[in-house]
Amino acid sequence: MSSDNRPTPFYRKREDRIERDSNSAKSLAINKKRIVLINILVVFAYILISARLLDLAISQENYKNFNNQLLTKYELPSPKTTRPDILDRNQHVLATNLRVTSLQINTKKIIDIEDSIEKLNGALPRLSKKDLYKKFNSKKNYVDLARHLKPSEEHRVNQLGIPGLDFHYEDKRYYPYNNLASHILGYVDIDNKGQSGIERHIDKNLPKNKSIQLTIDIRAQHIMTREIKKAISTYQARGGAGIILNAKNGEILSLVSLPDFNPNTKKRRDIIEKEKFNRAISIYEMGSILKIFTAALALESGVGSMERIYDVSQSLRLGSKIIRDLHPKKDNLTLEEIVVYSSNVGASLIASDIEEEYKGLLKEFFIRMGFLKRSPVELPEVVKPQGPKLWGKVNTLTTSYGYGISLNPVQVTTGIATMVNGGYLNQPTLFPIKEKKGKTRKIISEKTSKRIQRIMREVVANENGTGKRADVPGYFVGGKTGTSEKVGINGQYDPNLLMSSFTGIFPYFDPEYIIMVMIDEPKKITKGSIVTGGAIAAPVVKEVIKGLISLLDIQQKIKHYDNLKASNHKI
Repeated sequence: MSSDNRPTPFYRKREDRIERDSNSAKSLAINKKRIVLINILVVFAYILISARLLDLAISQENYKNFNNQLLTKYELPSPKTTRPDILDRNQHVLATNLRVTSLQINTKKIIDIEDSIEKLNGALPRLSKKDLYKKFNSKKNYVDLARHLKPSEEHRVNQLGIPGLDFHYEDKRYYPYNNLASHILGYVDIDNKGQSGIERHIDKNLPKNKSIQLTIDIRAQHIMTREIKKAISTYQARGGAGIILNAKNGEILSLVSLPDFNPNTKKRRDIIEKEKFNRAISIYEMGSILKIFTAALALESGVGSMERIYDVSQSLRLGSKIIRDLHPKKDNLTLEEIVVYSSNVGASLIASDIEEEYKGLLKEFFIRMGFLKRSPVELPEVVKPQGPKLWGKVNTLTTSYGYGISLNPVQVTTGIATMVNGGYLNQPTLFPIKEKKGKTRKIISEKTSKRIQRIMREVVANENGTGKRADVPGYFVGGKTGTSEKVGINGQYDPNLLMSSFTGIFPYFDPEYIIMVMIDEPKKITKGSIVTGGAIAAPVVKEVIKGLISLLDIQQKIKHYDNLKASNHKI
């Protein structure tokens, strides 16, 4: 038998089996080790992932904190609140915002200071090298270099390619009508903060998230400004003021003060004080216009009547004080004639009668009229009126014809509206009544108001009335003149320094508008000429009324006048 075909001995089979079992055990051990290793790797990977996630969370928080530190450290500019547009009563834009560019420097990013200054000065010559050097070496990280660049300036700077120069954008206030309503609107500083007028009122009183509408009619404002400018030029006056007021609700359609200023002026310091001075809300001794209030009180209290006679032929002497008339009358005058001819002596006699019957009543009446407190019109610069410290007999008599008490034109205009609108005192306002409820107080009766209307018509219609130059045929203008001497540098009243005014109403039998014009220190242009309120302010009111008639398409009321004429318009 061949050796290849011999059977395997039994002991060799056992050895083979033992060898196979040994190999299986080794394989199992190896697999167990692999499983353990994989488990270790999985756990380790989980730990790594968890650690990474935690690291990311911490890093994110640190990033936020770091950003906050950067914002504080580098003092980045905060966004500025946008100011609301200001509109007139017909939605014409009076003030709005324009987007402009400003230039900043990040001092930490500047590579070559000297070279940067040289280039920047060449692009913006208005920035001096001395100022630039200070700013480039500032300890602050962000420094303003120039505000409100022109597009051409922005382009030149951008072409320089200087690292560290940054543009940012902000709002600049813009007034489309320039000077026209400057004493109403006021102006803002370079940071858009209100400095005067309605702009300042907005910052203190109104929300800034919507447009603001005023009662002003910019067309009427133009008419008033144009006519007062003519008078100032003609009479070489120091200045002037004008107001148009709705007689029925106190809304102001126009408020003018001249000289005025352009609120778009780039450098606010270029606006001089005389231009910023608002005559319409400053106080003056207003003169004879106050005779209207004296007459109204006499009629309302029953102390006087339309037909009562007063002897005005002699001046009045009260101690060292002498009360006299500019054009003395030798005859007796009725209460109505005292106002029509503007007699100081007559007004003093009326006031004397009131004081004898009801002591202190004239002062009380002025208080009720709001003449001894600040006008509520919404302009921060309004000046508080001044009255006598002691209301003795002399002071009471002088206030009856407009001396010894100083008021502003808005107060006087509002007061006249009260006298002729049925006796209701409406708060003067620059904001529409529909948005702001007006305050009303009953001061005099309807009957007294009608009598005052008649008196004011006679001031204009009477051929000897002081206001005859204000008449507009067919429109029945009424009014009252006012002429007062101002105090000179010597502390005494100076007859060459006059405040000449006229306050008109129309139509007189149902007044819709009160128009006041005041000319400050007019000069006599020819020898013997006069510069009283009737001579120079009344014609201005006439021209303003004619402009309003055309502007507002106001129709004549002939039929109504014919009815009055037929009844002799007796009251």
